[in-house]
This record gives sequence, structure tokens and C-alpha cells, in this order.
Amino acid sequence: MTKKNPLNRQPIHYACIKGDIKKVNELMKEKGFKLNVKDIDGFTPIMFACHRGHLNIFNKLLKVKGVNVNMKTYNGKTCLMLAAQKGHTKIVNKLLSLGAKTQFKERKRTKRSCRTRTAYNMARMCGHNNIVKKLSKKLLKK
Repeated sequence: MTKKNPLNRQPIHYACIKGDIKKVNELMKEKGFKLNVKDIDGFTPIMFACHRGHLNIFNKLLKVKGVNVNMKTYNGKTCLMLAAQKGHTKIVNKLLSLGAKTQFKERKRTKRSCRTRTAYNMARMCGHNNIVKKLSKKLLKK
């Protein structure tokens, strides 16, 4: 009998959510390991690491060939947006150094006023001023 998985999450998703680096290392060694696999909402494992602020897991996943830090959830959120929203400065800095797209916007929200937010808007709304400064400098360079 197989377990039902309504969220379509793989073990790597759960390891990244929990911050279980040991499990992440174990799963990455398995044959056929896929990093860019999405759950029901379009979240990839690296997105969960960014959202939860698990820097050690984030750095580990960056080493996997083919990792895409600019993938979007089905609502349009990216790793940069998720990290900026939660105030994870070190992850934001690393993403920016890797060329994460700052101009991407959310596509869909429940509140009309929240549509089309960028990482900058999310950091500003959540009061993460250090990230706001970093993102505004990046945006001014463009």
C-alpha cells in the first residue's frame, strides 16, 4: 500500500523544509536524484531552503549541476522573493551574486493589491531594510 501524497512532495522537499542536511546529503547520492522537481504549488527543494533560511542546505544544493535559482512557483515566486520576504540576507546576497532575476513578479495573489510584487516589494513590506537597500542598489544598476 502506497502513501497518499496530496502535496506531491518528494523526500528531498521534506528534508529541505526541516533543515535536515544529513538527509539531503543521503538523498543527493541516490541514483536518479532530481533537484528541480516541483510540488503541487510549484516549489522546488532549493526554494524551501531559501524560504526557511537553511543556508547550509542552500549552499549544498547550489553545487548540483542544473540547479535553477530563477525557477518560479505556480504563483510566480522565485528563490530570491522567498528569501527576501523572510529576511534571509546571506541567501539573498548569494542569489544576487549568481544573477538571480530581481525584476520577476508574482503572477497571482488572493488580494488584488498584492499582485505583481517583486523581491524588493516583499522585503520592504516585511521590514527587511538591509535587503531593501541591497535590492534597490541592484535595481538602480539596471
